[in-house]
Amino acid sequence: MKSYLQILGTETGDTTPSILASFDSGRYLFNVGEGTQRYCIENKLRLSKLTNVFLTRVEWDCCGGVPGMLLSLADAGNRSITIHGGKNLTHFMASTRHFVFRMSSIVTANEFNDASPTYKDDNLDVQAVSILPSEIFHDAELAPAPYQSMAPPPPPQQFPRSEEASQFKRLVISQMFNSGSKLSIRVGLGGGAGWDGKREDRTRDFNNPMPPVPDTNRPPVAVTYICQGPAVRGKFSPDKAAALGVSAGTDFGLLYNGQEVMGGPNRDVLVYPPMVMTPERPGSIFIIVDCPSRKYVGPLCSNEKFVPHYAEHTNNPPSVMIHILGDDVLDDPLYRAWMKKFGDATQHVIVSKKHCAKPIIFQGSAISQHRLSILDPQLFRVPFYSNKITIPGYDDDPIKDYQADLPSKLIVGSSLVMFQMEPTPELDFTEQRAPFDHEDEFGKVLFNLRMLSNFSTDCRRVQSVFQSHDMIREAKLAAEKTPGWDVQVTTLGTGAALPSRYRNVSSTLIYSSTSGSILLDAGEGTYGQMYRRFHGCIDVGLEEVLMSIGLIFVSHMHADHHIGMFTVLLERQKKGSKPKPLCIIGPPQYWTWMREFAEIEDIGIESIEFAQAQAILVRNHLVRARMGIKELVAVQVEHCPYAYALSIEHNTGWKIVYSGDCRPNLDLIRAGSHANLLIHEATFEDDLQGEAIDKRHSTCSEAVIVAQRMSAEHVLLTHFSQRYPRIPKINSPGSNVGIAFDGMTVGLLQLPRLGSFLRPLKLLYP
Repeated sequence: MKSYLQILGTETGDTTPSILASFDSGRYLFNVGEGTQRYCIENKLRLSKLTNVFLTRVEWDCCGGVPGMLLSLADAGNRSITIHGGKNLTHFMASTRHFVFRMSSIVTANEFNDASPTYKDDNLDVQAVSILPSEIFHDAELAPAPYQSMAPPPPPQQFPRSEEASQFKRLVISQMFNSGSKLSIRVGLGGGAGWDGKREDRTRDFNNPMPPVPDTNRPPVAVTYICQGPAVRGKFSPDKAAALGVSAGTDFGLLYNGQEVMGGPNRDVLVYPPMVMTPERPGSIFIIVDCPSRKYVGPLCSNEKFVPHYAEHTNNPPSVMIHILGDDVLDDPLYRAWMKKFGDATQHVIVSKKHCAKPIIFQGSAISQHRLSILDPQLFRVPFYSNKITIPGYDDDPIKDYQADLPSKLIVGSSLVMFQMEPTPELDFTEQRAPFDHEDEFGKVLFNLRMLSNFSTDCRRVQSVFQSHDMIREAKLAAEKTPGWDVQVTTLGTGAALPSRYRNVSSTLIYSSTSGSILLDAGEGTYGQMYRRFHGCIDVGLEEVLMSIGLIFVSHMHADHHIGMFTVLLERQKKGSKPKPLCIIGPPQYWTWMREFAEIEDIGIESIEFAQAQAILVRNHLVRARMGIKELVAVQVEHCPYAYALSIEHNTGWKIVYSGDCRPNLDLIRAGSHANLLIHEATFEDDLQGEAIDKRHSTCSEAVIVAQRMSAEHVLLTHFSQRYPRIPKINSPGSNVGIAFDGMTVGLLQLPRLGSFLRPLKLLYP
């Protein structure tokens, strides 16, 4: 049997630590943070045999990719998945009920407790070790935080805080993934008039209503997993078998497969398999350690469940230990001493934000952005990256004197590094890819571009126009403080439904240095896209962008439009200075999801004002004074229940309209009249209009026609089906039509540039 561990993510800004354990008959994933699904797509990692997911913490950086992963696995044919984790696992799973459900599969939540901390199957024997920090907060501090909302509060309900509550949550999960059971509640589909004036009222069946789940609290539990593979059978000895009179051939095979045979000179003596096999060897052991901070070090290192695995107590020490660590943990001498107790035979792999490099993970997208930056370096920027690893005790590590305290076999983890457990324990770097380097003259980025002579010619032509006309016009308008002079639109994610190599899922940032920023949807990986676009940026940095966000709009409850929200909120909290108050507009179910998750992890909900999209008033919303917004109009559109578009008109005169996901809509055309910019979904090319109607999306030409009827100055097409990996085909585009790419930043005054890009783009992506 062959088995190995592989690191799928480290602390790179757009991935979090995740480890894959692979056996011949099954695969197991430890932690599924945001970006894990896209990581697997980028690296062609198949998860068809995935049956179990283990979470070290029920916190967003460990479980943020679970909702999207479950949906994709169900669609790929995985019929049964079990999620294992500590306290609040069932609460987390049940809280996703508004947007995660698949009738063709079964998902089980196995929440560990003191009575049942173990999992076992043919491949793995897993022991869960739950660790609490040395300082436990008072109950009042564990309680869910208060919140503000423009939405009416839910009616008071009494829920049990016991096993009954857990049973209720498990029932909710069983209804989300019920393997084909009939659903029977009618839920109205989002209406809104189409451009033919007709209003549809489809329904969807559900078996039970979606009541609030019982509340919970926030125990800061970190789970370490001690895992052992199956015992390795001994080797067959042909010499021993022959000496016992066993005939070579069939009888050798029977003995190897565990059956006794007749031997001896007269073939009258029973020969049993143990007589011709070397002794069975116990399976390899690996340990996944999660130690978020020094507060966990004492309880972790003193836990007796690790004692049997210390070198002085066993002949089978762990083959490998993967340490998911907070930045201050290795500074603790107690932790370093604990690592050495497992002996010199154990390989240690460190995964931490402090020590891991920040290389480009999604190379397909980075290569695309680099090529586009040659077309226009102002609108397209090479994503931030750093290929430097900080080795503990060396380099820039502030503590340089503890190298001798560390185990001799220690490496800093990196993407795709493997540890072969069977048949021979060893590190394996063969799957790793060469790091992205945009300055490498012999790398595929620049080398391939030199082959595109027509593209280079067109780039020079376009840049000549910029320098002779556009830049002069833009500078003049900016000096005159023309409406929108300081507004920049960054398309963080431009793909539909699922992430791909080239496009992440939906998110758009509207940044204004004077009024603050607006985030339009936040699909999974939105913060990672922000990190790559703005980290290290001289003009507008990542922290400035995060702190400037004053309004977030969630267009509807499909997971690809909002799963990335919590990382954005959590990262805002980590930035020392206090962020500005935040208003979130969205469907009422989104606020329920936020409040229920806030009982598990502090996402700063006490500083959030929530407003239901259908209740938005056009002139007197709270954000008017704060962000200088004159008019904010949420328009119900035809897509799914509670789906909305948004029109934003600023006091200074600029107007931007965002469609969300929808069919062409008359109400939106009226609300967005004479917009400076329409950001409209264009999921399908024109030849798939029938599919666009069935799935309640728009084609490219339909989006352009909406802009024409709206009298919008410019239209930016986005939300492309992943069947168009680079650019879709647009029939008869006008000079005011632009195609959105991930990481593209365009000022309102720069929008006229976009029309001139279409010809070189067709050469770059034929």
